[in-house]
Amino acid sequence: MSRLTDLQRRGRTANAVNNWTIAQAAGTAKYIRMKPTDTAGESQHHLNVHNLVDDSTEHPRALGVRFKKLAARWKNESRFMSSPFQMANLPSYRAIIGMGPAVIPLLLNELSNETDHWFFALWQLTGENPVPEDAAGDIQRMAQAWLRWGEQRHYFTRTR
Repeated sequence: MSRLTDLQRRGRTANAVNNWTIAQAAGTAKYIRMKPTDTAGESQHHLNVHNLVDDSTEHPRALGVRFKKLAARWKNESRFMSSPFQMANLPSYRAIIGMGPAVIPLLLNELSNETDHWFFALWQLTGENPVPEDAAGDIQRMAQAWLRWGEQRHYFTRTR
């Protein structure tokens, strides 16, 4: 049985498969898999869309450990990148998104400890963007907007 079929059968997210990407569709995050096929010598892509799966059956401690490992890997892989798009397209970042909404508090906590480019992941997982238009590109203000958003929705509490 292929890894993809096994993941689908178990109802798990299949974002660990390298050719998966995340897209925003009708206000809900979806998985879109680009499956290359060869038709008359031309490469074409067919889309398979699966609803975002919240893998909330994972023990919170295991979820946190997996998140920390993926976040450390992502920081290492992205340390010389300047493009937020490239950073968000790394497999480790996509895998964090693939962990589902259960990682929102972990992302906000990480953002409160060290301002970094977690904005795309938060947007994908929540379908919201609390960043004011005039703050776009200002990482500090963007982080503060997301942290306020998390506090208002009880995903996160700042330690003062």
